[in-house]
Amino acid sequence: MKNKIAVHTVISTVICLLMMAIFLAFSAKLPNSVPIHWDTHGNVSNSIPKPWLVFGFPVAYALVNLIAAASLVVKKEKGLWKLYIVPAVAIIVTIIVLYLGLK
Repeated sequence: MKNKIAVHTVISTVICLLMMAIFLAFSAKLPNSVPIHWDTHGNVSNSIPKPWLVFGFPVAYALVNLIAAASLVVKKEKGLWKLYIVPAVAIIVTIIVLYLGLK
């Protein structure tokens, strides 16, 4: 079972890091300062430099994924599907940030 967990942890971490390729593919179209938060009136209230988005977000996704995987191992949780929650969220966040950043 531990071998399966290790394999799925590697796969899910690679999925998180693949978000870097997606960000790189759209990098030329993104502004230098990418909005990441808006207030209730739709005004940008926070933005980050493009390199932090392109390289930082995928690394952060991968680190959170590894921490979550370690937590599942320590707690002896059942269900390999839980190892794919962070990558799923990473994909959704990447799509939303790109959509709003390219608007």
